[in-house]
Amino acid sequence: MSEIQIIPLAQLKPSTLNVRKTGGKKVEELAASIRATGLQQNLGVVPNGKGYGVAFGGRRLRALKQLQKDGELPESLAAGIPCRVMTPEEAQEASLAENTIRVAMHPLDQFGAFQSLVDEGKTEADVAARFGVTELVVRQRLRLARVSPKLLQAYGAGDMRLDQLQAYAIIDDQERQEAHWKTVRHNEYGSSPERIRRDLLQAEVGQSDARVQLVGVQAYLAAGGTVREDLFSDTVVLLDVPLLDKLAAAALEEAAELLRADGWAWAEVVDRRPDWDHPSIEGEDVELTDSESVELDELEEKDELTIDERVRLAMLQEEFFTDEQKAMSGVQLMLGHGGNLAVWPGLLRDGEEAPQSDDGEDDPGSREQDPESGETSADSGARRDEKPAKQPGDLSFSALQRLQAEASAIVQLQVANSPHIATALLVAKLATDLYNPSDVHRNGGYPRTWVHIESNRSRRVSGPFRAAVAASVLGEQVDDIDAEIRQLLPARIHDLPTWAVEQSPGALQKLLALLVARSIDGVDGQEGDQTGIVPLAAAARVDLSKHWTPSEDWLGTLPKAAVVAMVADAAGDKSAAPLAKLKKGEIAAAALLLFPAGWIPKPLRAPRQDPAPTRKKSAKGKAAAAGDVGEG
Repeated sequence: MSEIQIIPLAQLKPSTLNVRKTGGKKVEELAASIRATGLQQNLGVVPNGKGYGVAFGGRRLRALKQLQKDGELPESLAAGIPCRVMTPEEAQEASLAENTIRVAMHPLDQFGAFQSLVDEGKTEADVAARFGVTELVVRQRLRLARVSPKLLQAYGAGDMRLDQLQAYAIIDDQERQEAHWKTVRHNEYGSSPERIRRDLLQAEVGQSDARVQLVGVQAYLAAGGTVREDLFSDTVVLLDVPLLDKLAAAALEEAAELLRADGWAWAEVVDRRPDWDHPSIEGEDVELTDSESVELDELEEKDELTIDERVRLAMLQEEFFTDEQKAMSGVQLMLGHGGNLAVWPGLLRDGEEAPQSDDGEDDPGSREQDPESGETSADSGARRDEKPAKQPGDLSFSALQRLQAEASAIVQLQVANSPHIATALLVAKLATDLYNPSDVHRNGGYPRTWVHIESNRSRRVSGPFRAAVAASVLGEQVDDIDAEIRQLLPARIHDLPTWAVEQSPGALQKLLALLVARSIDGVDGQEGDQTGIVPLAAAARVDLSKHWTPSEDWLGTLPKAAVVAMVADAAGDKSAAPLAKLKKGEIAAAALLLFPAGWIPKPLRAPRQDPAPTRKKSAKGKAAAAGDVGEG
């Protein structure tokens, strides 16, 4: 029968009867606990003639020895250690039971225990000393104890991992924690710790915010800003958003001042990119010098940039403008991705026109001569200021753009349902970008692919004509493409590569068709471009005459002469003549009744397409349809 004896620590040695042979080497936390609260469990010992061998309680023995060495052994243990003296058989059985049956404390219980001690008035330093851990560990445990009780319950039940629980501790709002976990708990991608943090910080400002990358965390702190650090990652949340906005605005104004000092007539900070039709002058596309290329590479690789470096980085990637061009135009700039600057140089004020040089050029900058043809870049092809004379009834450029916008929406809808066509257009786009022949400018300019796949750029054309299309049935149908894309994509864009690799070929083809379709834009940017939608419709096998119809709304925006001319083209001069006598507000509704099915305006017709559908076949036509007329 075992009995309790007080045995001097010097007489206690490790015993081979202890069944635990591995682990248990770290005793700092246990020593701290003994130092603070005393020995909570006796040691089990067996007499060995020279003293006692410790059969169970080996970690406690090492902790006691460490405390004695450090001169921190509690006074209550100075006279001896309470031990259960046992026979070898009893000791071995007890050692096996102690190391097999016991269950370690769940971390959740430790969170609550630390919080209870702090609630009783203990400091974080007190708790750290008592349990032999760092103050950071105590702060981490206390932070986890403040996570939503529902999430703690999920963690305790094994439905949530510790690293996920730590991610939720980045915010204090328990309702948001619960709502987010409810939406992602069955989603492997959405419930990763990184994703959880990104989602929860969408309403807060972290290091990835463009304003923070522009200003810098250190500059923000130096200005008196405060932060909240995540105890489980290197994430920092900036709390004083008004101060951050003020610093970012000052940095952008500093950039504008640097541009003005560089010779631009004006430079202003804006909150949106200029409209596509904003008056401007064109610079030149010139190759960077070797030193400029090196400089550009170095700037792109730097983690932190000063404001003047950001200005330099932005302008190195823009067209070249002469001093004369700078003096007559300006720059708009705004904060771009990653704290970089988005700039639009060469802009004119509303109402200004680009002055012409003596030879009629609309740009006083230099022009390079083609070594083979002898033409300058300004002489090759028609100049933008040389517009063909308009005839009575011709459509205005804005009316043409609206036509092209409607046709672009039609092509988008058709391509969205044709993965093969979408793939073909994407291949053409990528091949053109990667393997564009060096002589394209001598062979009619840069080849058009219509599919606009460019980083940080939206191709949704602005302007009243686009707004009109967006408000129409076509616009609603195109919005359905957007909705379908969002439904197919994973919750967070950062997971796209991994997500995409795991999709079936059919699913990827469907998504590809939707994405390519939504990127299509066949609207001319400037009058005279003549790059519009018709060639794309032909390439994509889309017959615009089967999908486009005139609307009263569109006809109402056109001059009376244009409407009369179109009706004459569609239905003949006799049908169009009465329209000339109607008032402007009456002509659209009347004209709408005269257009035959399948008629489309000239700007939307493919080459050699009949101007209007034939109402009656000629005798020869009937014979051909019957197969009686041979070819040739």
